[in-house]
Amino acid sequence: MKFSLNSTFIKTACLILPVFILSGCSRGSHLEKMQSEIYEVMDKVGPSVVSISAVNRVDGSMKIGSGVVLDKDFILTTENLLQNSNELKIKLQDGTTIDDSEIADIYCDFETNVSLIKLKKGNLKPVRLAKKEQIRNGTLGLIIGNTNYSKGLQVALGTVGSSWIGGIDPYDQELLVVSANFCSYQAGTPIFNYQGELLGLAEGKLEGKDNVILVLPASTCEVVGRILKQDGQIKRGWIGIYSNTGRSKLKQNRSEGEGVKVSEVDKDGPAFKQGVKVGDLIIGCDGKKIKGEAEFRKMISKAPIGSEVRLLLSRDGQKMEKLVKVETSKNMPVFRRCPNRCI
Repeated sequence: MKFSLNSTFIKTACLILPVFILSGCSRGSHLEKMQSEIYEVMDKVGPSVVSISAVNRVDGSMKIGSGVVLDKDFILTTENLLQNSNELKIKLQDGTTIDDSEIADIYCDFETNVSLIKLKKGNLKPVRLAKKEQIRNGTLGLIIGNTNYSKGLQVALGTVGSSWIGGIDPYDQELLVVSANFCSYQAGTPIFNYQGELLGLAEGKLEGKDNVILVLPASTCEVVGRILKQDGQIKRGWIGIYSNTGRSKLKQNRSEGEGVKVSEVDKDGPAFKQGVKVGDLIIGCDGKKIKGEAEFRKMISKAPIGSEVRLLLSRDGQKMEKLVKVETSKNMPVFRRCPNRCI
C-alpha cells in the first residue's frame, strides 16, 4: 500500500535543500532517500492507523480524528475525541468500515485522556510502542493521520520535545510537544519515529501556538491501556480534601514545602467523617513524610479502594493522627490535569 505526501514534506525538503548543496551532496539522491524512508514508514504503519468519526450528542456536530491499533481487537485514541459522542465509524486504510454494531465496548479515562475501543471481533495489525528512554528533545517525528480534506493518510515532519504539562496523576506522565507545520491537526493523530514505533497521540494544540501540538506519550497509553483492557476503568483513591498549595504548570515555579495545607473538606468525604479540618497541615501519611501536594495526591490516588491511610496532622502546633478510609471520588474533575481538584 502506497501513500502520497502533502505539501508539508515539500516545504521541509526545501528548507533543508541548501544544506545538501553547501555540503556538496546530490540534491536528488538525498531527497529521494528521505522520501523513500518516509514511504517505508507509512507503508509499515498504514494498516494500523485508523480514521474515526463520531457525532457529538450535545449539538449534533461531526467529530473527526484518528487512532491506532493497540491490539488485534483494541483501537487506541484520545478521550476528548470520544467524549459525549455516539454513532462511531472507524475506517481502515484499505476502505473497511467498522460501525457501532461491531463495537463491543468503549473504555475512557478522563484524567489521562486515554480511550480504548474494543471490537467484538478483530484481527487488526497493532503498532509497536517506542520506549520512553528512546525519546529525547530533538527526536524526529512523523505525524501520520487523517484530515478533513484528505484522501487517505497525510504526513508531516516535526521535532519532539518534553514539557512540564501533566504528570499530576500517578498514571499520567508529562506530555510531549511536537513542533510541526501541520495545520489540520485531529485528535488522536499518531506520531511515529523513523522505525515506525509510536511516540504518542496528538491531543491538542498549545494555546497561541498553531504549530505546536501537545502529545500524549506512548508510555502513558501503554500503562493506562493495560489497566483499561483488564478492568475497564481506573479507580483512583479519594478522601475528600482540597489544598490551596496548588501546583504551577512550570516546574521552575513550583514551591514544594513541608506538608499539605487543607483549604476545604468535602462534607460527604471520609476525611470529614474522621475529623480533618480546614487549616490542618498534613505532614505524614502511613509513616512517610509528606513534602508536597503532588506527592500526597499520588499516594492517595494509588491507595487501594477500601483501605485506610494513617494521616499525621499538625493543628495549632499540636500533632495528631487520623485513620481515614480511602473511597472512590463521587465527582469527576471538570478540567483535565487540574492541579486544584479534590484529593
